[in-house]
Amino acid sequence: MKQLTCEMCGSSDMIKQDGVFVCQTCGTKYSVEEAKKMMVEGTVEVTGTVKVDNSDAIDNYYRMASSALEAGNNSEAEEYANKIIELAPKHADAWIIKGTAAGWQSTALRPRVSDAVTAFLNGIKYAEKHNINRIRANVADTFSKLIVAMVSLRCNSFSSIHNNEYKEKIKSEIDTDNNLLNKLVAEGSISFNLAYIYNMFSRLINDCAVDAFNDAKSKFGPEHINMSKPAWDRFIDSCDCCFDILSFAQNYVRSKSLSLQICMNLVTIGETARDSCSWKFNVNSFTYDHYVKEYSFLDSAKQARTAKINECKDKHKKFCDINQQVTLDTLRGNRAQEEEELARIKYWEDHTDEKERLNKEKESLSSQIQRLFTEMGNLAIISDIKNQKSKITELNIRLSTLGLFKGKEKNEIRVQILSEKDKLNKLEAQREQNENEINNKIADCQKRISEIESELSKSRGRLSASCNQFVFENAVKDGKLTVTPRMIYEHLSNITINTYRVEIEKTDAEFLRELGTSWAIRFKVLYPAEKDKQIGCPIFLHANSIDSPITAIRISADRLQLPAACVFCQEATYLLMSLSDNKNLTKDAAEELFCKIIFDENQSFYNFDKFRIELVSYSLGDVAGVSINWNFNFGLIRINEDSEEDDGTKTTLL
Repeated sequence: MKQLTCEMCGSSDMIKQDGVFVCQTCGTKYSVEEAKKMMVEGTVEVTGTVKVDNSDAIDNYYRMASSALEAGNNSEAEEYANKIIELAPKHADAWIIKGTAAGWQSTALRPRVSDAVTAFLNGIKYAEKHNINRIRANVADTFSKLIVAMVSLRCNSFSSIHNNEYKEKIKSEIDTDNNLLNKLVAEGSISFNLAYIYNMFSRLINDCAVDAFNDAKSKFGPEHINMSKPAWDRFIDSCDCCFDILSFAQNYVRSKSLSLQICMNLVTIGETARDSCSWKFNVNSFTYDHYVKEYSFLDSAKQARTAKINECKDKHKKFCDINQQVTLDTLRGNRAQEEEELARIKYWEDHTDEKERLNKEKESLSSQIQRLFTEMGNLAIISDIKNQKSKITELNIRLSTLGLFKGKEKNEIRVQILSEKDKLNKLEAQREQNENEINNKIADCQKRISEIESELSKSRGRLSASCNQFVFENAVKDGKLTVTPRMIYEHLSNITINTYRVEIEKTDAEFLRELGTSWAIRFKVLYPAEKDKQIGCPIFLHANSIDSPITAIRISADRLQLPAACVFCQEATYLLMSLSDNKNLTKDAAEELFCKIIFDENQSFYNFDKFRIELVSYSLGDVAGVSINWNFNFGLIRINEDSEEDDGTKTTLL
C-alpha cells in the first residue's frame, strides 16, 4: 500500500471527514472507493467515469488568490490563479486575477502588459452574461491604471537619463499600450475613458521633461559659466529630447491648463537651448584671464528652432480657440432662430383655439381702428371749421377793398374778424378734443393688437428636430443593429445634394482592422473646379459584408480643425438620431454629446440609450522608417449591451 496523496496538489495531508477524504491543502474531496484505488500500488484499471469534485479546491485557491492580489503579492496571486485555471480553464475571474497580477509584475526590462491583455480577453471570453459588464468595467479600470503606471516608469527613467534612447522608450511604451488598449476595445468590447488616460500621459511627460531639463541645467547647463563644448553638446541633446517629448505630449493633452503648462515649458526649454553657447577660458597677457563665447547656433539654426517653438505655440492656441462652445455655435449658426420658430409653430398647433380667438380679436380691432379713422375724418365740426374759415376769408377780402377814407367801416370789419377768429379757435379746440377721444380709442386698440402680436410671436423655447423625423425604425433589435452598410449608403445618397456624390468601398486600412471588415463611406465633389475632392469626414461601417448588420460605426474626429470638428458632430449626430428610437433625443443634445467626446477634458466615454459612444485613437508612429507621431481620433458608436438598465446618463469607468 502506498501513502494516500492528493492528485491535485500532491499533498499527503488527508483527513477523513463526513465519510470522504479531504485534502487539507487544496480542499479536494475523495470518496472511500477513490481513496482505496489511490492507495493500491501498481496499475489499477478503472472502468466507467470517475468524477472528482474540485469545487472546494477552486474556491480555496480563489480566496487565496484574491487575498494575495489585495495584499499586493502579485506573484503569489498569479500562482494561485494558475492552479484554478488548471482545474477550471474557463474560470473567468481567475483569468482576470492572473492578468492583473501579471501586469503589476511588469518591470522596465520585462513588461508583462501583453500577458495581462491575453488573460483579460480570456476572462471576458469565459464570463457569464450576467457578469460580463462587471468584468469589462474591472478590466478597463485595471488596464488604465496599469498603462499609466508603465508610462510613469518610463518617465521616471527619462528624468535622470535624458537621452534619445529613453525618450523613444516613452513613445514606444505609449504606442504599445495604445495598441493593446485597442485590442481590448476590439476583441473584448471594452470601453475606455481616453480623456483620463491621455491627460495622465501628458501630465507624466510634462513633469519628467521639466525634471530632466532642470537636471541637465544643474549638471552642465548655462548656470555653469565654464560650460565646455562637450558639456554644451550634452545640454543641447538633453534639451532637444525634452522638447521633442513635450511636443509628443501635445498630441494627447485634453486639459486647457495642462496644455498651457506644456506650451510654456516648450517655450522655456526651446529658447534656453536656442540662445545657449559654450565657453572657453582665454589666457591673455595684456588683460585679465577670462571666459569668452566659443560655440553658438548660427542665425539659420536659431530661426529653425524658433519656427519649432512657434509651431508649438500655434498648436496650443488652436487647442484653446477651438472648443466645445465654439464648435456648437458654429454648428448651429442661425438654427437657433429656426428652432425658435419651429417651437412657436408647434405651440400654436397645440393651442389652435387660443390662436383663433386672438386672431379674430386682432381682426376686430383692426376693423375698429379703420372705423375710428373714418369717424375722425367725418366729424361734423370739420365742416363748421371750414365754413368759419371761409367767413374770415371773405371778411379779409372786404377789408382789403375799402378805401383810405373808410376807417369806420374798416374798424367794424376788424372787430367782426376778431369775433369770427374767436369762434374758429373754439371750433378748433372742440375738434382737437373730439380727435383726442378718438385717438385714445385707436391707441387702446393698437396697444391690444401689439399685445396679441407679442403673444403670438413670443419665444416658446427651441424645438430641435427629433429622431422621429429620421430614417431607420427598429434599427436595434435583440441587442444588435439591424441596419447594413448598403442601407446607410443608399439613404445618404438619396439625401445628398446634386453637387456631391456618395461613395462606398471596402477598406483594408490597418487602423480599422481590429474591429473587423469595414466599409468606408466618403463624400466627393462633382463640379469641375474641385472634382473628386473629398469633403466631410469618412464614415467607417464595420460589417462582414455590405448587406450584413453593422457591428460598429467609426467617424474621424479632429479637435484641432474647426470645420472637421463640426462635420464630425454633424455626421455622428445624424447617424445616432437615424438609429435611435429615443423620441426625446434632439439635435442639440446629440451635438453636445459628441462635442464632449472630443473636447471634454475629463470624460470621453458615455452610455446613451442603447448605444455606447466613445473616443478611440490610433497612433501612426513610423512610416517607411520616418517618425510621424500622428494621433488619429475617431468617435466610436456601438451597441450598449446593458442598455435596458441604462438611464441615458454618462458612465464613468475611472
